[in-house]
Amino acid sequence: MPARAKYRPEFCELAHRLALLGLVDDEIADVLNVSTRQLHRWKRAHPEFAEALANGKAPANAAVAAALYRRATGYVDETGKHHPPDTVACIFWLKNRRPEAWRDKVEVEQQHSFTDADREALRKIHEQALEHAEQQRQAMLGRAERLGLTMEAEEGALFDLDADGALIEADDDAP
Repeated sequence: MPARAKYRPEFCELAHRLALLGLVDDEIADVLNVSTRQLHRWKRAHPEFAEALANGKAPANAAVAAALYRRATGYVDETGKHHPPDTVACIFWLKNRRPEAWRDKVEVEQQHSFTDADREALRKIHEQALEHAEQQRQAMLGRAERLGLTMEAEEGALFDLDADGALIEADDDAP
């Protein structure tokens, strides 16, 4: 970060010219060898400095806006050549002037509500899924038994198998 420089009245003219060239505050601060924060302090403490910056930025911004508008709407140059409207300039203009109508990202708010019939249908689907899972478990246990494998619950498991291979809740107190 640049060292804190002392404000000098001649910075007004330099800041004005830099703003006319299209430089932004960060770039102007770099040229003046100060931090952007210090530049903002100078704008608050020295109204003439703030005015010089604003007066330099206004014509530059207006010139760019006018050029963008000409590109967006099409124009005839001084030689008589016709320049049709530029689609990119149109899009840029509209997105910045009317962002609520022309932004790329459209936010859609959705609300969901479930009726009792919906809840009942979900409950049935859940029951069917549990039944299917139990059938798969039984099939897997049958294959394991045919292969001579034993299935043991892992330590910390929520469920265990009883002597018949049925699923039971694991005993939390078991070592």
